[in-house]
Amino acid sequence: MRNILMINDHVQVNSPIGKRLLKYIVSGTISAVCAWISSVILFHFLSINFIYSQGIGFIVGLFINFPLSRRWAFRNRYAQIGRQFGIFASIASIGLGINELSLYLLAGILHWNVAVSMAVSLGVAFIWNFTLNNFVTFGLLKN
Repeated sequence: MRNILMINDHVQVNSPIGKRLLKYIVSGTISAVCAWISSVILFHFLSINFIYSQGIGFIVGLFINFPLSRRWAFRNRYAQIGRQFGIFASIASIGLGINELSLYLLAGILHWNVAVSMAVSLGVAFIWNFTLNNFVTFGLLKN
């Protein structure tokens, strides 16, 4: 069946959701790398607190991810871009909360390496963001 994502514990790439997921992984990776680099530069070179650094980096990733997701990953042409970006930003803001909580737990409480904690936190937020954007931002708000 073409519309089933998981078959025999692997991703079915020919399914519409599988294609969106792979494209979102690429666009999300580009955004996450930009966010992570921004965060590390702010923390290591500008001595900004790691929580604030991660928050600013996440916002950088947001502004890179929206156009990549909208045009390429989800091929969405919904006319009310402002409304769509608002929903996208709201989902990302909740993702930022998840990201910051994960970072605080990993780096602040468990004393993991800050750079590793930042990367893991971004991964957790990625799962949240894809799920909600796939079904709400770019699923309900269509052309």
